[in-house]
Amino acid sequence: MKKRIFLLLFSSLSLMSYSQNMQVAENISIPTKIVSQGDNLDLNGYALREAKFYKLYFCSLYLSEKSTDPKVFLDQNKPVALRFHIISSLVQRSRWENTITQGFQNSTGGNITGLESRIELIKNIVKSEYKDDDIFLFSYSPVKKTTIIYLNDIQVGSVEGEDFKKAFFGIYFGEKPWNQVIKDGMLGIKKF
Repeated sequence: MKKRIFLLLFSSLSLMSYSQNMQVAENISIPTKIVSQGDNLDLNGYALREAKFYKLYFCSLYLSEKSTDPKVFLDQNKPVALRFHIISSLVQRSRWENTITQGFQNSTGGNITGLESRIELIKNIVKSEYKDDDIFLFSYSPVKKTTIIYLNDIQVGSVEGEDFKKAFFGIYFGEKPWNQVIKDGMLGIKKF
C-alpha cells in the first residue's frame, strides 16, 4: 500500500513539473524551455498557422533572451531555434518547399549566391515524409556556426554558416517575412 501511495505521489509530482515547463495552446503542448546544442533557450513566442478553417502547425521561436526585435538574433551570432509542430496531414510538402524557395529570395533581396546548395539541403529535408504530431526543430549554434535540423529529436541534417542562419531565419523574421501574423506571434508581439 505504501508503495502505491509513493508511486501515485511521484507520478503526480512528475506531471506537475512537466506541465510547468509546457504551455498549452489549441490542445498542443509547447515547451517553454529547450536545451539545444548545449544552449538553454526560452520560448519567445508562438503562432498557429491556419489555412481557411484548418489548423496546420504551430511555429515557436526560442531565444537565450526574449526579444521582440529580430535583429537581436538575425544580425548577431546568437543561438536561436525554430520549432514546427505539425498538427494536420494537410501540410503539403510542395507548399513548404515553395515557401522556402520564395522565402530565401525575400530574405536575401534576391541574392542567394553561395547559398544555393545549402538551400537545396533544406528543401530536401522538408520534402521528406512526415505526419501529424511530427516536430521539426531548426537550431542554430553560434559556437559551431551551424544550423542543425531535427525531426522528432533525431538529427536529419545540418547546414553550416552564419550567412545561412541569417537567410534561413530571415524567411520568418526578415523585412519581408513569409507571414507577418506568424512573425508577430513568434516575436511575442501578438498573443494567440
